[in-house]
Amino acid sequence: MQKILVKAKALLLVVALLVTLAACGENNTTSSTGLTSQSVSVSESERKFYKPTSLTVTLYDAENLCYGFTWNTEYKPIESVVQICEGTKFSEESCTEYGAETSMQTVYMPNPTLIYVAKTQCELKPNTTYTYRAYDKGAEIGTDLATFTTIDHSAKSFTFVHVSDSQVTGLDSDITYSGDGTGVQFGKALEEIVKIKPAFLLHTGDIVEWSKYETYWKNMLDFNGLYLRELPFMAISGNHETTYRAGENEVFKHFNIKIPEQTTEKGFFYYFDVGDARFIMLNTNNLTDTGIDFAQKTWLEEALNTNKKWKIVAMHHPLYSVGKWGSDPEQNETSLLLRSQLSSLFAENGVDLVLQGHDHTYSKTYPINTNGVAVKNSTFRTENSVKYIVNPKGTIYAMHGAAGTQTRSPVNIDESIFEIAAASKPGSFAEIKVEKDRITVHIKYVEDGKAVNYTSYGIIKE
Repeated sequence: MQKILVKAKALLLVVALLVTLAACGENNTTSSTGLTSQSVSVSESERKFYKPTSLTVTLYDAENLCYGFTWNTEYKPIESVVQICEGTKFSEESCTEYGAETSMQTVYMPNPTLIYVAKTQCELKPNTTYTYRAYDKGAEIGTDLATFTTIDHSAKSFTFVHVSDSQVTGLDSDITYSGDGTGVQFGKALEEIVKIKPAFLLHTGDIVEWSKYETYWKNMLDFNGLYLRELPFMAISGNHETTYRAGENEVFKHFNIKIPEQTTEKGFFYYFDVGDARFIMLNTNNLTDTGIDFAQKTWLEEALNTNKKWKIVAMHHPLYSVGKWGSDPEQNETSLLLRSQLSSLFAENGVDLVLQGHDHTYSKTYPINTNGVAVKNSTFRTENSVKYIVNPKGTIYAMHGAAGTQTRSPVNIDESIFEIAAASKPGSFAEIKVEKDRITVHIKYVEDGKAVNYTSYGIIKE
């Protein structure tokens, strides 16, 4: 009976949250005086249960500069809103408010309990700084203030950061595996990442260690909230969100992202455009005996049909990797399956870069052509200590280590395929700058509280 109840509530969550997939801001925008708080008496001891937690911000609809927000509360919100002001100063009287859709969800902490998930989105101006908070007007309690700057599609360049496999666990007393306890190491990386002021953070999965447990999400999102509330978080699901001691809809319920129609229990797929780049976010968890299923494959082929100059694919399970899941003959079945299905498709459609996770190593291939062959005899050019490949004849596959503590070493290195192959460092991430004629990647890790550059590479298209 409990399992039936949980699945029924999960279905209700999906139905309720799909309401947010309507046009940006439709029917949820109010002026600062447009809402009237409901007359509900809240005692001082109860107020904390209405406090928004686990607040995240996303590029809900990047094309239309629509930003999405998600947060949780323990009690059903009285009047849940996002209050947002242009600039770095905040005034409740002058801010704009966006009402949220709220749904009830069963989670594990570690025992089953109920929380309320609130989502909303709003259309903003390009290249503009905003200060905001999530707030319950009835209980008069909200999150701390946070500030971020919106993207500008007309800009000549933008920077984003790729992270993967942060695998945050719970409190120190709740750590049951060698993950990143409360996200300390991930937090050190985030502290350095926010200094870059990226347009967004792209995470290729395994965000927390056991995503079934809401305590892990709460610890990660609240412990690192100072940074994460300032970084639009574009995520896909890893196996730790879907098949490894996981619940259902784990990423979907924590991030407000516009997606095409699909089921979301085991992850989801979508794409978004920033400037002259298309980012295609795949779900590699719900696989068939031929790879990703027919619906996602059909959608992918349509998503690849774009006149954007740059095409970047993000996926959790790798096609090409020097780690055990990509190179160990006894454990690379999924990698080989995805490679046989997608490698030629990516090359034929001009995919420039594939960002991968799961194996926690540093790796980068030579361009892989439509025949699945690595093209080593390419033209290279070194500028500002960065080695660029010029007009590559194929797709480059990269892995940028683990953003948490679970570093790993290569298992098998095929030097005919891989130009970079090495063990990763704790707190790893990649700073990636996209310009008109080039992409520049700096692989970094955090040591003694500072970001250290491990190596750099780039792509030039003339």
